[in-house]
Amino acid sequence: MLLLRVIPLALVISAFDRSLWPSAVRSRVRRVAALSLTGGVILPLALVLGTASPGPLLIAVLFLVLGSLLFRYLITSLPHFA
Repeated sequence: MLLLRVIPLALVISAFDRSLWPSAVRSRVRRVAALSLTGGVILPLALVLGTASPGPLLIAVLFLVLGSLLFRYLITSLPHFA
């Protein structure tokens, strides 16, 4: 389930036309996408696979929620970046 979140993120990032957007906007979108991917997929996956105690699992859920919020921010603000 965590890895399925990578597909929509990759589609959103590849959807914008690079020739129409300035490089500052492209770098901002890439930073938000990288942060969403790292904090919302990779870190929770490592925490879930690393341990089964409740503390790290709760932290993994927190990172999942924050990653989802960042991804929604990226989708909703994508037209406003330009």
